[in-house]
Amino acid sequence: MKTFTAADVSRAHCLAFLAVLCLVCRVAAEPPGAAAGAPNPPPRPDRGGSGAFQDQVRPPDRSKQGGPAAKGAGPGQTRPPPPGKGGRPPMGGPAASAAELGHANAVYLTIFNRDGDVEETRKVLDLAESPDGIFLCREVGGFKASEVLVYYVDFSEFDGRSQKTTTRVVSTADDKTFSTPQAVTLDDKEIEAGRIADPSVVQLDDGRLRLYFMNTMGPNERTTPIYSATSTDGVHFAMDDGIRLYSTDNVEVVRVGADWFMFMSNYRTNQSAVATSKDGLTWVESPSGKTVPGSGIGACERDGELEYYTHSGIARGLVKYGFNEQTATADENDRMEWFSHGGAADASPVALPDGRTFIFYKRLGG
Repeated sequence: MKTFTAADVSRAHCLAFLAVLCLVCRVAAEPPGAAAGAPNPPPRPDRGGSGAFQDQVRPPDRSKQGGPAAKGAGPGQTRPPPPGKGGRPPMGGPAASAAELGHANAVYLTIFNRDGDVEETRKVLDLAESPDGIFLCREVGGFKASEVLVYYVDFSEFDGRSQKTTTRVVSTADDKTFSTPQAVTLDDKEIEAGRIADPSVVQLDDGRLRLYFMNTMGPNERTTPIYSATSTDGVHFAMDDGIRLYSTDNVEVVRVGADWFMFMSNYRTNQSAVATSKDGLTWVESPSGKTVPGSGIGACERDGELEYYTHSGIARGLVKYGFNEQTATADENDRMEWFSHGGAADASPVALPDGRTFIFYKRLGG
């Protein structure tokens, strides 16, 4: 029998220690979860090499994918944000309905009698926004005097690919039935392609109609141009030369006698700047910083005086203000708040000769 000396025992201890040390180092070098003795994972195609220190599953490149992977997405995949929460799909992207993109709104009509009481409220247009009503004092084109025209933005063809909207006009003589909608056109197709946003229409002394509109909606900076165009039939409009002014979110124009007033809204501040004109083409803005309360304003002339409506929080209703034409300021003493179930915005009042008032407005969600 072999006899082990103290030196032999010491040497065996050293070898055992080295073996354990090597095993620990090997385990530390393996990816988490890898079994002892298992082969190294295959090299990543974009890097090459043994792959001993590489991840077995490549994480998504969030800088290119636009955000963290959504629940249910596979490795390296992301899902786009739901429509209306992460921004509109880009042009040419997947189709989505107007409802999915937050435009499932409708235009309603509320009729007030001469005493200011509500006679009725009903929906008149689906998938529509930004109504502007006008009572015709004179015949124009195929529309007769005393008819009410309603210009509005139609979202029925709006989707994630085309983002198409069309401004249309309907008419009514009895407030019960409306004509077949007709698409409004411009003789400048480039501007027409940029969409006619927030239409506002005024009738001239010779019967023609002048349309004011914004070509696109601005990013809360006063950089969006306000154009005007004139029509002899209420449907086909010829562009007036130049740009009237600039606005942020909304434009409304009303004529009171020989004076013209323009309201330019800013939804962020819930204030509107005011400009005045003598011909509807050349405008002078009020002194810098001078505004009236409210945004998304709709205005009308009643008995030689101007009154305007604005929303009191879109989910609530409308506020009516009187207006001092001499100082171009709101009359805080002539203020009335009206609540609407379902909310109201973008109001357009139409004062009728019989003392009634039609108010067309957008209701969120249809």
